[in-house]
Amino acid sequence: MNKIILLGHASSGLEKVEALMLASGMQTALPSQRDNLMPSDIVQTLCQAHQISEVSEVLTEDDFSPVKAGAIWNGLALDLMLGNLHQPLWGWADTRNIYWLNYWSELDPHATFVMVYDHPCKALQAMAHQLIDKPQQLEITRLLENWQAYNGAMLRFYSRFPSRCLLLNASSAREQLEAYLGQLGTQLHGKAPKLDGETVALLETNGNLAPPLQCSLSLAISEVPEIASASVMEWFAGTSDLDKHLLNQLLQDHPVSLQIFAELEAASTVITTCDDFYAVAPDSAWLNLIGQRQATADLVISFYEKLQAQQSQIQEQKKQITQIAHALDHSKKIAASAQTQLQALPAPKQQELEEENDLLLMQLHQVQEELERYYLENQSLKKNQAKPKERFYGAGERIQQQLTYRLGAKLIANSRSLGGWLRMPFALVREVREYRLDMGKKSHLNLPPIHSYADAYEAERCKQHLSYKLGQALLKHIKTPWGWIVLPFALLSAINSFKKARS
Repeated sequence: MNKIILLGHASSGLEKVEALMLASGMQTALPSQRDNLMPSDIVQTLCQAHQISEVSEVLTEDDFSPVKAGAIWNGLALDLMLGNLHQPLWGWADTRNIYWLNYWSELDPHATFVMVYDHPCKALQAMAHQLIDKPQQLEITRLLENWQAYNGAMLRFYSRFPSRCLLLNASSAREQLEAYLGQLGTQLHGKAPKLDGETVALLETNGNLAPPLQCSLSLAISEVPEIASASVMEWFAGTSDLDKHLLNQLLQDHPVSLQIFAELEAASTVITTCDDFYAVAPDSAWLNLIGQRQATADLVISFYEKLQAQQSQIQEQKKQITQIAHALDHSKKIAASAQTQLQALPAPKQQELEEENDLLLMQLHQVQEELERYYLENQSLKKNQAKPKERFYGAGERIQQQLTYRLGAKLIANSRSLGGWLRMPFALVREVREYRLDMGKKSHLNLPPIHSYADAYEAERCKQHLSYKLGQALLKHIKTPWGWIVLPFALLSAINSFKKARS
């Protein structure tokens, strides 16, 4: 019986390597014989019993030192081995195995440890969606310290037991798999697993899942066919030249991470000769940034124009309904007047007028049917519409919820730091998406014009805010290439005008 214990940082691609090993012949671990516990259940029990911290919370290498479990806990592992006694080669993957290396190595001298690692940039890319609205520098430092501690602890155990461990670079796992299997066969007393090519191909075809940010973005831009969605998705995937260049520059401030990665590469069981994936020329990153700006501007403009078109369509339909209602009221007045005149005329004349009245009534019914048709077409727009109150308040809030004001506020919020400037295109796109969702939720409301509010003066006061003036300048100048050129001057002019008005 041979047992393979896989471990690696949460961002190392450990699941991918485990899937490749399963496709190569390693069997999934069966539950323990007595307690019906899976390996992950046993690890969880040991961590709870010894009050072990979560892997993502550890920041020092010493905190990842293998835990000495008492003899009372040996029964859990032995019972698991009995449950898998008839499997010639089995194993499992768990990031928490870093705590229990001594536990498994002392209980089973034939256990082999496959230690998976990857570039430290992968840790930042994997956690990118968690950095939004947090102190970025603090989070980046914490993530890299956690990565350094975990991989440093792996290296320390590997240096003690190199004959029982295999170091594997997850990025080159598929390409180097045959060589790794040969090395693994040596560790497993010559019983090397064989790679199933068809299974691995199917795994690679179905194993690439889009990150949550990409899924949300693809749903957002799917309704705007004129945007080059493929290009936008490529940029937001986090693998563009700009991302690589910035990550590479960021790691220059964290040399310990690069040093540990170099040590992992040097100790790797199969040496890789691939070029540095994150080495990108600055001019390529700059061109990529220019493309992102243009795509972001196109996306914002498309959403805004589509919203404006929908609002215009709603207003036109309301106008048509009002016109038909007036025509119906006028027809009713004519019918009532004709009926009064008919009653005052002689009998022959009455008959003639009755025929005319019947014709008029028929026309009236046709107008009424037309009105009902328009009503049904616009029923979804007027559904659950709140009845207007006698007096309305909140004109200032109405202005602050407009896209013009919200985009200006985002510009101010993200202009206070270098990180804010770099995130500004993404913040503007997210603001447009949130604005669109807000408008969708309020589409059933039939609010009166702002000038009819009791506090309409508040709207005029909000329009004098710097946020509103910056938003006006942004929307006015991003529609043309020439507008982008003069946009900085327009924003500066708006700021100066604001300061002059305040002085």
